[in-house]
Amino acid sequence: MDRLSALYRLRDAPSEFSVFRVDADNLSYHHVRLSQQYRGLAVFGGELIVHFDAKDAALGISVVNFFPR
Repeated sequence: MDRLSALYRLRDAPSEFSVFRVDADNLSYHHVRLSQQYRGLAVFGGELIVHFDAKDAALGISVVNFFPR
């Protein structure tokens, strides 16, 4: 996420998102769902999904809902 901070206008990715679920599929890929936070409070509906392959290389990000500052 730190490499994409400028694109998503993030100041501090670890404090703005937290992992709330990790799903694996039948291809050994996993999908990490991140919930957005603002000053420690959950942003209703704010969610990104980061997709990883079997070797833990990031493949892409799906924006479910994201509310930049």
